[in-house]
Amino acid sequence: MTSQCDFCSRPSPSARYHTHPFSLTTPDQVCGDTPVSNIDELSPVATENFHPTYGTGAIMSPEWLACDTCSQLIDARDLTGLLTHCLTQFQESGLLADPCRNTAMTAAYHQLFRAFFHHLRYREPWPPSP
Repeated sequence: MTSQCDFCSRPSPSARYHTHPFSLTTPDQVCGDTPVSNIDELSPVATENFHPTYGTGAIMSPEWLACDTCSQLIDARDLTGLLTHCLTQFQESGLLADPCRNTAMTAAYHQLFRAFFHHLRYREPWPPSP
C-alpha cells in the first residue's frame, strides 16, 4: 500500500509530524474529570486523559504524514495556505464539489488544522532512513 499525505491525500509524503495526542470534541461530550485544552474558540481534549467509554469525538493519531507542499506550509505555520491547498486538492480529485460553497467541510478542516498546529511537537523525514 502506498502512503499518502494525511492533509491533502497526495501520494509520496516526504515528512512525518508528531503531535501530542488530542481529540476534537466539546466539553459536554466528555466525562467531568477530563481536562479540556481550549484553543481560542476550539475545545480539543488531550487524549492522555480522554475516557473512551464516556467521551465522544474524533481521536487523532499523533503521527501525520505530509507531502512536500503541505510540509512547506506546515513549517511556515501557514494555516490559511494549508487549508486552501487541501481544499483545492480535494476539489481537483473530485472529493469536494466546490470548496468555497462547502462551509461545513472548510470549518471542519480549519478546526482540525488549528488543533494540529497547537499540538505539533516535531518533524522528521519520511520515509525514515534505514
